[in-house]
Amino acid sequence: MFDAHAHVNFRDFKEDYDETIKRAQQKGVSMINIGSQFSTSERAVDLGEKYDNCFSAVGLHPFHVVEREVEEEVDEHETIKIKSRAEKFDYEKYKKLALSSNNVVAIGECGLDYHYTTEDKLPEEKKLQQEVLNQQIDLANELDLPMIIHCRDGQDDLVSILRNNPLKKLGEAHFFSGNLDQAKELIEMGYYIGFTGTITFKNRVETVLEILKKMSLDRIISETDCPYVAPVPMRGQRNEPAYVEYVVKKIAEVRGISFEEAEKITEENARRLFNVK
Repeated sequence: MFDAHAHVNFRDFKEDYDETIKRAQQKGVSMINIGSQFSTSERAVDLGEKYDNCFSAVGLHPFHVVEREVEEEVDEHETIKIKSRAEKFDYEKYKKLALSSNNVVAIGECGLDYHYTTEDKLPEEKKLQQEVLNQQIDLANELDLPMIIHCRDGQDDLVSILRNNPLKKLGEAHFFSGNLDQAKELIEMGYYIGFTGTITFKNRVETVLEILKKMSLDRIISETDCPYVAPVPMRGQRNEPAYVEYVVKKIAEVRGISFEEAEKITEENARRLFNVK
């Protein structure tokens, strides 16, 4: 199995990252730990140096380009609290980090996120987020790496940017939250779509299942986005890479294929996209 989007590099795993990664390894799970700012990108690379089948991505998440603090209720089992001190994207610094290790397989997590921005600040922040995304596209292209893309409430702007400043190695639309037409557009451009434990939720967005049902199997990526959005039956717990099993099970159920086939397909897709042997 392959968890293409984990954050064992986050402080949530500070006390037990070793046990967490070993639990995943015992289940045969490979993973990519994804940076969200420079410090977590460094930590992702460090973990990749220490463990087998543990890869990394370095990048600046759009949430972290301005200072803010938010609290969001996912459902009755989970409330997410996130804080940003605001980070200016340093191209050369991230480039040096990406080149420091062979375990860096992508640039990300980066993209657009207008969800938390107030209307009065939206024009200014849109401009900033788009500038930072374009810088990271340039970095991915210089280093010949794919990109892990986060997008929330900005799908049309994202597609426009990817058309005007195309990625050579393309990438994955992580935790996709757009509609069916937007998913089709990205897939037609060659992108992969990532699915998390939210596909197992009782209150899930049906659009996501519709996309999963109708899209090509060779573009489906399995991920956890741990420590967030633990899948059923692990709701209420901290998520971890070993739980990608439940995401793969749901993918198999929705597509009417065996677990073994879904496991093989999602792992092959991730390894192909991220050039991981």
